[in-house]
Amino acid sequence: MLMGKFTAGNESGLKSLLMDGHELGNHGLVDRSYAKDSREDFEKAVDECSQQIKGLQTSVGLPECVRWFRAPHGKLSNTMSTVLQERDLTNVMCDTYACCPLIQDGDFIGRFLAREARHGSIILIHMPEHGFREWCFQGIEELLGQLQLSGLKPVSISKLSELANPLHLES
Repeated sequence: MLMGKFTAGNESGLKSLLMDGHELGNHGLVDRSYAKDSREDFEKAVDECSQQIKGLQTSVGLPECVRWFRAPHGKLSNTMSTVLQERDLTNVMCDTYACCPLIQDGDFIGRFLAREARHGSIILIHMPEHGFREWCFQGIEELLGQLQLSGLKPVSISKLSELANPLHLES
């Protein structure tokens, strides 16, 4: 999920991710709860982030499509739900989380997430960057290695949704 405030200056990396087949979802503009925001303020945050994602998609020759939103801090109000529904965005929540903003042990985070993950799990690990949540680099590496050992394969939310669709399974 992309926070809109992180788009500027990171366009090249984001475009590279898109060209490699990754998808970007909307996480608003900043990492804070929007649950008490006015409808207008929440709409602005969602629309601005979606426009940034669509601009990146267009720049690499992909169709403009934002399907997913994740409510920051896991807080979703009725107003937020209404706005998301109007914009055909689905709020995505996780079932596997190791509190990586607070727990700073990447090895533990990766092993814990892999141990708790099941087929169809949505795993949440925060994006590391140099100088900020660097332990998540190790957490991601450990997680991916452990998932491979257990026979689980990471997929995008769109792919997970497709696999969960009973009509897809019949074809």
